[in-house]
Amino acid sequence: MISATINALICLAINLGVVVATCILSGVQFTANVLWLPLNLLQHYALALAVTLLLSPLNVYFRDAQHIWEVFLQGLFYATPIIYPLSMVGDKLASVAPGVGLLVEKLMLLNPAAQVIQDIRHNLIAPLTTDTIWTLSDNLLFQLIPVVLTFVLLGLGIHVFKKVQPQVRRGDVVVTTEERKVVLKVDNVEKSFRLPTEQASGVKQLLINWTKGIKGYREQQVLRGVSFEVRQGDFFGIVGRNGSGKSTLLKLISQIYIPERGSITVNGKLVPFIELGVGFNPELTGRENVYLNGALLGFSRDEIDAMYDDIVEFAELHDFMDQKLKKLFFRYAG
Repeated sequence: MISATINALICLAINLGVVVATCILSGVQFTANVLWLPLNLLQHYALALAVTLLLSPLNVYFRDAQHIWEVFLQGLFYATPIIYPLSMVGDKLASVAPGVGLLVEKLMLLNPAAQVIQDIRHNLIAPLTTDTIWTLSDNLLFQLIPVVLTFVLLGLGIHVFKKVQPQVRRGDVVVTTEERKVVLKVDNVEKSFRLPTEQASGVKQLLINWTKGIKGYREQQVLRGVSFEVRQGDFFGIVGRNGSGKSTLLKLISQIYIPERGSITVNGKLVPFIELGVGFNPELTGRENVYLNGALLGFSRDEIDAMYDDIVEFAELHDFMDQKLKKLFFRYAG
């Protein structure tokens, strides 16, 4: 948040540098008033930071606060002498009622944003023709109102933000970690699959393998000792290499698979969107699917042969390319 206001201040300083360079090239004669510019920028930054600190909790608690502020800001833009000189307001109103124009100018300059803008204009470009709160009033207390208001708003913003800071996290309104409800708890979960190593085409071959002590499969440990909690309001992601068990863990959470050890507790409704092997034939092996899809894409067998090793390397499934996809993704129940 503070970094965003600092970034905006840096952009303002760059733009101001361009204005100064343009003025120099145009032959504008600067006066000693230009030395007040750092103080003007400091007040401007303090005002921007105050508004940011005050609005950030509102944006969290009320979703439409940002849109309401944009409308208010649009009105404030036209009520501040940015695209028109302040003297134009006084001249127009003075022609209607003498003395009213000067009063309205003073009241407009009580707005800290208007006061800062007029001060920058006065100190940088037109010290003789730009009206400021310092030139329109001799009352020091009146002159200090917008400056004091700026830092009062900053103090209020810091106080409000510190008060709600423990409840603001990643744009969500949450209570403390201890009070937030645990919606998902995974406790010491383990899961393994059986990968076939021998092809048993019939009962005879199965009996022969059994008498020889050939299991016909090997254990593939996918998950071991996985534990974590997800609390209400958390954003949670699972990242890992191919074959590291991401989809297996999601299917365990979705109760598609049953864990061999450990427990999974879900408090609330769960809607799984998990789909592996889209566009592939589950009855074919990984190798056969590569050649089938390559042919469908218009590649010749020689072209697929040249790309095959790169495809396997990218998929990181070297040990599984000769397994049927349905065995890889659907058949293993542990």
